[in-house]
Amino acid sequence: MHQTGRLSEAEEIYRQVLKAQPSHWDSLHSLGVIHYQRGDHKEAVRQIDAAIRVNPTIAAAYRTRGNALQKLRQFDDAVTSYNKAISLAP
Repeated sequence: MHQTGRLSEAEEIYRQVLKAQPSHWDSLHSLGVIHYQRGDHKEAVRQIDAAIRVNPTIAAAYRTRGNALQKLRQFDDAVTSYNKAISLAP
């Protein structure tokens, strides 16, 4: 659903997964991506930070976080996130 642009339906499924498994990394990260796609960059960062707390070793989370921080004009923090992503997946 997410890949076909049905964001509301995908969000509901991610939330259902998180009710059953609150530390499900992919659902946390994917919710962050949905918020980013909707332009809610602050909430995107919050969701992605939750995913990073679950698993801080996945470069994609830092890349997405950097994109959201860039939109928030928090450029230093965005660069830090991008550098972390690069260090994890050169």
